[in-house]
Amino acid sequence: MKWLINNLILLFVVLSLSSCSDGAIKDVFVNIPNGNWSYDRPIKTVVEITDTSKPYNLLINFRHTEDYR
Repeated sequence: MKWLINNLILLFVVLSLSSCSDGAIKDVFVNIPNGNWSYDRPIKTVVEITDTSKPYNLLINFRHTEDYR
């Protein structure tokens, strides 16, 4: 029983440490002049995907003030 508990603790520690990197491919902040953004001025960025066989998560963050970064 002690062996099982020790192995579970070790597994938990290994999994916790392996998930600490964010692995972000791109992180861009675009300042909107005067806080006025129109649909006719799209914000664009280029992302290079090198491994097309694995899935990626796309996260888009919007901030309404510069207070939170």
